[in-house]
Amino acid sequence: MIEKFIAIYVFIDDIMIEIGHKEPVNHNSSDSGLIAVALIAAKYFHGNIDHAISFVKSTNLLPGMLSKSRFNRRIHSIFELIVESIFKYC
Repeated sequence: MIEKFIAIYVFIDDIMIEIGHKEPVNHNSSDSGLIAVALIAAKYFHGNIDHAISFVKSTNLLPGMLSKSRFNRRIHSIFELIVESIFKYC
């Protein structure tokens, strides 16, 4: 599953670069990584964010992974970006 996560992350990151998305400098984790975690949660953990975050933390795929609360806040803050930009390219 690590390879699948990396593939999803690279795909999302390429889309973010293509659309010219700029992230604030003070963020510890990238928006691409958070979107990849959300997709992994939906696909492989039946939507359970806790399990997806634990998977990412245990494998150290995303250093500085957020807590569940902060993850949810960040995902909700980039929701429009996900809907308008990411799904337009898929």
